[in-house]
Amino acid sequence: MITLEEYKQYLINFYIVEYDSTKEKLNERNKILSNKYPDELLLKIINDTYDFIYDIYNTNTLEHGYCEFKLEDNTESFIKLDLIGGWFSDRLFSIDNKIISESILKRVFGNSFMIYIREDEIEEVNEEDIYSLYDEYYLYMQGFPNNMNKIKKDLFGKTRVLK
Repeated sequence: MITLEEYKQYLINFYIVEYDSTKEKLNERNKILSNKYPDELLLKIINDTYDFIYDIYNTNTLEHGYCEFKLEDNTESFIKLDLIGGWFSDRLFSIDNKIISESILKRVFGNSFMIYIREDEIEEVNEEDIYSLYDEYYLYMQGFPNNMNKIKKDLFGKTRVLK
């Protein structure tokens, strides 16, 4: 399990453009992180993400290489630490009062793991032939590694029984 300090260091040290790798920019990101994202929030993100991993193991589609969770709305948000080009240090998803970290999920499941919000446009026709459109949102994941049982054992041990 990632520690708070490891997660903070990941967020601070993440960059895409070389200009963001200077000591000054790292110090600036450290200050932004401290001021904008309290430790309590970051700990919630860490704990919620690992709880969500447990939920992933309870899905009946995981054996087919994917899983999805229905969302009420598009719940995507970002941890932004003033990176060049509008890049963000982490993408977050909210589901059932949990805040899920994409970077922690990738750390657990590997770089082939993909997570995104899938939007389905639904068309309905009522009795008076009036058409309406609405969107349904799903948190969709695929690209799970082949060693899922080992990951489960490493994270949750043998004694934790899946719901």
